[in-house]
Amino acid sequence: MSIIGAWGFEGQDLTRDGFVLTTGVKPTYSVTSPPLGASTRSLDFGSSTPGGNLRLPVSPASTDFWMHGNFVFGGNNSLNDSFEFGWFGGGVLAGWITRQDITNLLQIVVDGVVVATSVVAVPLDAWKRLHVHVDYQNSAAGFVRVYQDGDTVTPMVAFTGNTNPSAYGAISGIRLQGHRMNVDDIVVLDPNDGVAPTDVDDIAFTSIGLRVPNVDGTDTGFTATPGTGSDYEDIDEVPNSDAEFLRATAASVASTFGFEDATLGRPLAVKVKVRTVRSGTTAGVNIAVRQRLGPTVVDTADRPCPGDGDVHQIFNTDANGAAWTSTAFDNSEFGVVSKT
Repeated sequence: MSIIGAWGFEGQDLTRDGFVLTTGVKPTYSVTSPPLGASTRSLDFGSSTPGGNLRLPVSPASTDFWMHGNFVFGGNNSLNDSFEFGWFGGGVLAGWITRQDITNLLQIVVDGVVVATSVVAVPLDAWKRLHVHVDYQNSAAGFVRVYQDGDTVTPMVAFTGNTNPSAYGAISGIRLQGHRMNVDDIVVLDPNDGVAPTDVDDIAFTSIGLRVPNVDGTDTGFTATPGTGSDYEDIDEVPNSDAEFLRATAASVASTFGFEDATLGRPLAVKVKVRTVRSGTTAGVNIAVRQRLGPTVVDTADRPCPGDGDVHQIFNTDANGAAWTSTAFDNSEFGVVSKT
């Protein structure tokens, strides 16, 4: 199994964090964050009921997947049902978790129809971890099960039946919408692709923390701008600054960096976020993301380098193909390679 989606909202920029606003006023970044975790920011949806989408880079290998999220709700009224923690199938919102108006009970919605309601309400003004296991299939064997606060055995609400009655396509993204709520630590896990991590319970208390580069690495092919100090000092701003950057003027050039050490236990996965602005083709039109651990270097497959955009890469294993440890992360370098 592997983590195929992860959003901690630490970039403090909706575009850089990959949140595509579709309804309402933009949510804001808040220093309110879940306790006992690595997070320093959450996404505050305020009272305008914004909604947005998070795109998955790959679809789950089979029909089932897990979604994890950290939520705090600040109101209990007739706008409860604006809450959507959902999944897209073939570009269509195929199902979601919502809150019943006034009661604050959790509900499961499939293809626009409420199919199950919890007995116990979710609390107000307190962080709540929700774990959603979906078996998404056009048959009576499908299911949606919602667990809470690290318990992945006994669901607080569940539905068994056709979870894809309209036969939409493969899962392609996540939906977030709500009124007076904060959201953090969104994780999507594929339990069937044979990649580490190996325990579904690993996501139960997942916390996504920000790590910025703090030392130049082994590869130093890019040129820093303005370049008055170490190269890493031109790419360590949060949110990012387009006034400081690294530039490649030829293909097959690489730069890597060491990052702040891991804290709060063993890393499950590492997500590298690269802001790109490409002008011309002298350095190629593609990019690869590199991880380096000692003498071992692994580059991802080439992918288009946006003229103005982002490249996100999740590494579920270290450069040696092993499950992450704190030591492996602390001794790894990450960077980019310009490609033809």
